[in-house]
Order: sequence, then structure tokens, then C-alpha cells
Amino acid sequence: MLWQSFREASRWPTDDEFKKQWLSGAVFPGRLDAAKLRFMFHRLEVAMRSAKSEERVVLSLDDLDIDHILPQTWSTHWSLADGSMVSAQEVGDARLLSLTATELTDKAKAIAQREASVPTIGNLTMVHYGVNRSVQNKEFAVKRQALFEHSNLQLNRTLTATSLWNEAEIQKRAEMLFEHALRLWPRSSA
Repeated sequence: MLWQSFREASRWPTDDEFKKQWLSGAVFPGRLDAAKLRFMFHRLEVAMRSAKSEERVVLSLDDLDIDHILPQTWSTHWSLADGSMVSAQEVGDARLLSLTATELTDKAKAIAQREASVPTIGNLTMVHYGVNRSVQNKEFAVKRQALFEHSNLQLNRTLTATSLWNEAEIQKRAEMLFEHALRLWPRSSA
């Protein structure tokens, strides 16, 4: 039994398994700590730079922080897709209901979907510590402006050109990052 678990844990995932976890798996908090996530984003950043990129230097990870674009505590500044605001209590209730109830209200479903999107790769990026601290939990327009003013990372380029940040945009960004990840970490043919 233990041998089978070890064998399964050391098995390289198929591209479909990799993609499923990449697009919807909880990464941070979840499967990776901040140091591993910074390393992974560093590899993605370098891969996203073209031969025409001005900055071909190696990035220093010392001053970079992992940021949840849609914050973990989002209810204060972020409305749901229908424009309604929710309280922290409603978020907590929806979390509990999503674990215990068979039927959720439309609002509880929207909250649960939002909550599931927060720790995924499409919603994460790297930014300077000072920028992250200054815009922590703020609405997307504030974060986007800070990225525009302070970030030179390819990882953040599409974020500065996006006017709305929601679950659909998170998914779209995850798919874009997956294309780079698949080239960086291909499945061995052996």
C-alpha cells in the first residue's frame, strides 16, 4: 500500500491532469508555499520574455511578494458579477453551505465560485513587497494602476490591459500561463 502511494506520488502527471490542477487547483494557500511559488513564477516570467524584451537580466526574487489579485478578503471592495456587495458573514456562510448543503442559492453559488477562484494560479502574481502592501485587499482598478506604474514583469502585462477582474478573467489568465508552463515542464516521453 505504501509503495503504491510512493509510486503514485512520484509519477509525472499527464498533460490533462496537469492542466486540470493548473486551472482549478488551490495553489496558495494550498499546494505551494511562497518560496516555491516565487520560483515557479520566476521561471514563467523568464519564459514569457521574448528576444525583443528590453530586460534580459536575471530577476532578483528578494523583493517580490506573491499577490492574490482578487484578495483573500475580497468582500470589502469587490462586488459579485451582478454588482451586489456581500459581507464577510455571507462569505463565511457560503463557505459552510458549500461544504454541507446540496442546494445553494444563486448568491451562495456565486460566492463559492469566487472563493474557489482566489487561491488558483490565474489569480496569483508577483509584485514588489511595497506595492503589494500598499494595494492589499483594494479593488482591481487600484491594483491595476499600481501594476501599471510599478511593474515591469511580463506576468503582469495582461493585468494592466484588463479593465475587469473576475472569475472568467482568472480562468483566461490561468489558461495563458498554462501554455507557458506546458513548454517549461513537458511530460517526458519515457
